[in-house]
Amino acid sequence: MFNLGSLQIFMYFMGTNFAVPLILFIMNEIELLKLVNSSGYPFQLHITQLITETESSHGWNVISNEHSWESHSTGKNGFIDIILESSDIKYRNYKAVIECKKTENANWIFLTNHRQQNPLKDISCLHGVADNTRKIYIMDYLNLLVNPEAIESNFCVVRNQDDKNQKVTMLEGLCTHLIESMECLLNQDIFLARNNAHGNIESIELFYLPIIVTNANLVICDFDPSNVDPNDGKLKLENVSLRPVNYIKFKKTLTSQVKSYPIPGNNLHELAMFNKTYERTVFIVKSTEIVDFLDMFEITKVIF
Repeated sequence: MFNLGSLQIFMYFMGTNFAVPLILFIMNEIELLKLVNSSGYPFQLHITQLITETESSHGWNVISNEHSWESHSTGKNGFIDIILESSDIKYRNYKAVIECKKTENANWIFLTNHRQQNPLKDISCLHGVADNTRKIYIMDYLNLLVNPEAIESNFCVVRNQDDKNQKVTMLEGLCTHLIESMECLLNQDIFLARNNAHGNIESIELFYLPIIVTNANLVICDFDPSNVDPNDGKLKLENVSLRPVNYIKFKKTLTSQVKSYPIPGNNLHELAMFNKTYERTVFIVKSTEIVDFLDMFEITKVIF
C-alpha cells in the first residue's frame, strides 16, 4: 500500500486523472479492513491458531471451529466458534466449547461481595450419558472441582469505553447462547457416538465446559453491600476495591434445555433450590491468558 509521500510523488508524475481512482481504492482498502476487523473473525482465528500451536503444553486439541448447531426445541441455531477436546487420557471424554468475543476497549466489571470473595474450585459441567440401544439418554449438570481456583461473580456490567452513549449491556445473553449451543453439541455427539459404535460399547459418557475468551479488560469490583448509599443507590470510591483479573467464573441462572425439578412443595427453601438447579457456570478468560489458563486447568473431583 502507498504511504502519503509516495502517493504525492505518484500524483505529480501521473496527473490527477489517474491518481484519483487510486486514492479512492486506497481509502476503500482502509474501510474494507475496518469491516474485516469489526467482524471478530481475525480474533477468533488468532485464538484458534494460538491454542493449536501450544497443544503439546496444555493437551487440548482444536477439533472444530465455526461448528453449526440447531436446537429442535427452540428453533434457534448458530455456530460454535471453537471446540476443544482433551488429549489427556484422564479427560478423554471432556470437551471445551469456546465463544470468542472481540470488543473495542471494553471493560467487563464483575461485582463481588467482599465477604464471599475467596477463590472457589467448583463449577457446573454439562454431562451426558447414553447407551447404544437408544433406550437410555441422560443430560444433566454435575459439579466439578477444578484448578485453577477463580473468583465467582453473579453480576457483570459491560460498557464500551469508546461509546459514552452506549447502553449498559449484560453478559447473560452471550452465556445463554453458549450454553444452548453446548447442549446441542452434546446431542450431536451422542448421535454420532451411537452410530459409530456399531454395538461395541455399552454406554457413552461425555462432559462439556463453556468458556468465553475476550480481549476486554476483566475487572473485579469488590464491595460490602451495606456501604451502598440507600438515597442514591451508589457506592463511593473509598468503599470499593477494583482490580484486574485474567479469568473469572460467571455464575447465573440461565435458560437451558436441561430440566431439573426439585421435590414439589411450596416453601421458600424449595423455591431457592429450584433456582439453584438452573445455575450455570461459564469461565470468562482474557485472550492473552488463554494458553496459561488451559495449562493450569485440571479436574480434581467429579461430584455426582
